[in-house]
Amino acid sequence: MKLKLLPTVRKQYEDRPYPPRRPRDERKRLQATTLGSLARVNHVFWSGARQYDENFRVLDAGCGTGDSTVYMAEQLRKTPARVTAIDVSEASLKITRQRLAARGLDNADLIHAPIEEIPGMGLGPFDYIVCSGVLHHLASPAAGLETLRGVLTPDGGMGVMVYALYGRTAVYQMQQLFRLLAPPDWRDTRRLTAVKRTLEELHERHWAAFDSALWRREQREGGDAGLVDMFLHAQDRAYTVPQLYEWLDASGLGMVRFDNIKAYDPIIHRPDLDVRHLDERERQAAAELLDGRMVKHSFFACCDDYTPPAPPAWDDERAIPVWTFFDLEHSIEAGLKRSGKAKVYTDVGLATVEVSEPARAMLNAFDGRSPLGAGLDQADAAFPTAGARQILDAWKRAYDALYDLNVLALNRPA
Repeated sequence: MKLKLLPTVRKQYEDRPYPPRRPRDERKRLQATTLGSLARVNHVFWSGARQYDENFRVLDAGCGTGDSTVYMAEQLRKTPARVTAIDVSEASLKITRQRLAARGLDNADLIHAPIEEIPGMGLGPFDYIVCSGVLHHLASPAAGLETLRGVLTPDGGMGVMVYALYGRTAVYQMQQLFRLLAPPDWRDTRRLTAVKRTLEELHERHWAAFDSALWRREQREGGDAGLVDMFLHAQDRAYTVPQLYEWLDASGLGMVRFDNIKAYDPIIHRPDLDVRHLDERERQAAAELLDGRMVKHSFFACCDDYTPPAPPAWDDERAIPVWTFFDLEHSIEAGLKRSGKAKVYTDVGLATVEVSEPARAMLNAFDGRSPLGAGLDQADAAFPTAGARQILDAWKRAYDALYDLNVLALNRPA
């Protein structure tokens, strides 16, 4: 099976590592990734039961400049667990290495190699594999996914991000255009000049002008490397929801859930919509079509013969509430406990979440070990005139909002 990156793709990431990162910025912030929050991963695949001991191993397959590698290594800093990161670009690995060093992290092993060489390298098995923005650049994404499945533990999990088709309609139009206006045999600087000039001079009814926020953000945050990655990439494909399921089915993997569950619910787009005749896959496909603007799919998958434990019900008083978004300052958790308000960065931008006073009283009881019932008791004591139904309703609203934002989850009791 064909798996290798084209030589031009390999050269692209050697010349312009992506996304651009400066190791000195590690002194100012920790770059979070949607698929790299290990408390969320633990919840999704093992209901919080997996221990980060010397046997726990994670793989960042196609680590690039190291966002997920650094993020997961930071979370595992005080444990004997290790991260393995592999990438085809030595320039990208150099940046990852410098970012780890800037944080004083020595629990990650970096390997310069393409994904197709993993089976012969004696790596694995891995409990969790992150592969974000990589498989859609391979000659055979299916072969790449099967390779990763081969080094996954039987009860392990994968976090995958690939492009979504409909939201990138304008991107693929422009890629075709630039193959004509800025052919690959031109110098990179000349091609980029053609790209920038064309983008700035688009007529207002062009799809790319209508969707200019997408590429302007890429240009602002990724610079020239971002424009090359978006418009001049030599090997790039995208998926619809049905194609994702076909891909996973053929690879012996099963979908556990999308990272942003809410986005794949058609009711979000049309509250009055009758979707009772649709199964889960069809509802998710309908949501993608109703949205029309999704540019990527981030999801969790596991071997098709493993069934992760179902999360407890929202009102299971024995369940253990856990914070599933990792940030060093615990700013989200602290903000919610202090004032009932917090800002959460998501794939689609900044979200502000606010919970009621009874819910805030519950959040102050959550320490990752105490059951939900302890929080309900604390809210009852703080608001003695509120009825049990009112307290439960406040919790339900807060839990739904925080779970949808991947901030809080319920795990099964030990």
